[in-house]
Amino acid sequence: MDIKTYFAQSDSPSAGSPVGNLMVKVLAKYPDLSFEAARAESQRLLDKAAGKVHLSTPQVLSVEQRNAAKARFQSLTASRNALDAPALAFPTPTSMTQPSAPGVESQAD
Repeated sequence: MDIKTYFAQSDSPSAGSPVGNLMVKVLAKYPDLSFEAARAESQRLLDKAAGKVHLSTPQVLSVEQRNAAKARFQSLTASRNALDAPALAFPTPTSMTQPSAPGVESQAD
C-alpha cells in the first residue's frame, strides 16, 4: 500500500487532515524523505502559510555571565581588529556640506 492510498482510506488517522493531504504532495516531490520528516515538513509549510511566527524571550544573564560574554567577544574581536586595522583607515572628507536642492540657498557658514 502506498502513502496516497493510505491517506485516502476513511479509517486512517489523518483522513481529511491538512497535514496528511500535504504529506502526500511532499512525499511525491521528495520520495527519499522519511514519513516523520515529511510530516514535520508539512507542518512547517502549513505554519508558514498561516503566518505563524516563532517568538522567543531574550536571555537574562547575570552580571558575571555578561562580563564573561563581553570578555570572550573582546578576545575574539581583538585579534581580528588588529589584522583589519590598516584596511579600516578611511580618508576623512575635507568638506561636510550636504547637497541642496536646486534653487535653495546653502546653510553653510
